[in-house]
Amino acid sequence: MNEVKIKEILNRQREFFNSGKTKSLEFRYQQLKKLQEALQQNNQSIIAALKQDLNRCEKDSYLSEIYSLNTSLKYMQKNLKNFSGPTKIQTPLIYSGSTAYTQPEPYGVVLIMGAWNYPFELIFNPLIGAIAAGNCSVLKPSEISVNASHVINKIITQTFQPEYISVIEGDHDTAKTLLEQKFDYIFFTGSSKVGSLVMQAAGKYLTPVTLELGGKSPCIVDQSSDVADAAQKIVWSKFLNAGQTCIAPDYLVVHKSIKNRLIEEIKKTLINFYGTNPLKNDCYGKIINQEHYQKLVDLFAVARGYGGISRDTTALKPLSASLEKHGISTKELCDKQNLKIAPIVIDKVGWDDPVMQEEIFGPILPIIEYGDSGNDLDFVIKKLNMLPKPLTLYIFSKDKEMQNKIVNQTSSGSVCINDAVIQYSIQSIPFGGVGESGMGKYHGKASFDTFSHAKSVFKSASIFERVLKIRYPNSWLPLWLVKKFLR
Repeated sequence: MNEVKIKEILNRQREFFNSGKTKSLEFRYQQLKKLQEALQQNNQSIIAALKQDLNRCEKDSYLSEIYSLNTSLKYMQKNLKNFSGPTKIQTPLIYSGSTAYTQPEPYGVVLIMGAWNYPFELIFNPLIGAIAAGNCSVLKPSEISVNASHVINKIITQTFQPEYISVIEGDHDTAKTLLEQKFDYIFFTGSSKVGSLVMQAAGKYLTPVTLELGGKSPCIVDQSSDVADAAQKIVWSKFLNAGQTCIAPDYLVVHKSIKNRLIEEIKKTLINFYGTNPLKNDCYGKIINQEHYQKLVDLFAVARGYGGISRDTTALKPLSASLEKHGISTKELCDKQNLKIAPIVIDKVGWDDPVMQEEIFGPILPIIEYGDSGNDLDFVIKKLNMLPKPLTLYIFSKDKEMQNKIVNQTSSGSVCINDAVIQYSIQSIPFGGVGESGMGKYHGKASFDTFSHAKSVFKSASIFERVLKIRYPNSWLPLWLVKKFLR
């Protein structure tokens, strides 16, 4: 879409917003209901698009996107009246009789840019907050998940007027043109690299932004953990969507006393979940495109010591190779034609190894061991604090002292203890990153707050202040008495 057409859409949206119609609470309820019905009517189209783009099976598509969005819509409709009301603020004694409060108001015309890995969830969940707060919205789905992008366009076009909500499809040039326009708020989900460009573009107009990015989310498993339970939750969360989940555990940091047990449980769980040949399992996802596939294959090759790496990498032998006795051949780890990579777990990884240099975003799981002298939990915490702040941090432990120590001495967008990824689905928990993993939060009330400006209002009606006249030059009170009174 060219710039002229984009400007036309924005002008129409700004005119519609200025009419005041979107500020009506009844109007916002109606639009949330319309979106809910539209998603329900298009369930099969959503499932089909996710199958085409990511080989996502129907159950995973329903749980991770359809159910999640329906839960979010119900939560917002139930709480919208409470969220949109004024919040009273206490005033000092000298202004007794006056009132102060904050009143949420919509920003205006907002831009929501989604990501390809959960294309419906990462467009519609922010949109729910934008609708609830009373904004007009322009949606830019990722062109990488092309089938999902088309379905998103179809749903919005059939449900809403373009002067209220519009979808603009296109590649990075279209995204660049969009970012050159003046929006009142920008919500972006994607990589840190692109997030930096979004923030730079927003700076031209001093536009506020929310950036939902990613990073290497660590998962610490200590000697007190329930190893079997941890293995199941780690395998599910890591290899869901073929590892293409921004809050998936990126790597494990495991106490040496339970590492071998955890590895055995992971192997059992992999076979239990995906069979002896995951590449033939119709419920195991594919990599989104050839570029991402090749990047992961190259990363795996480096970890195995291929690709001309000169240093000794024999310690990085993938555990998947040891599954050959169960019928999994290392020759069957990658399927270029269908863009599939089987779950790969790499033992004895060091903090400085290539696989630890950037977010993996695929089905490769490195394991770092700790527990020796000089390589204890304090050392692990020190290493974590030297790295970019992750989107989330996982802890598997029954030791509350250990849990609290990690929570209090590290920084991350969120912490999840004795589970993984599931925290994203709870609407009452704000979701977002910190530092390199993002800024701003959404879900539930946090979504409403993100797309609202809390306008402060003060109504003066203080009898004390009128009588005492403290602020005026002709006040009859001496300074010493003014200081005493104000104290």
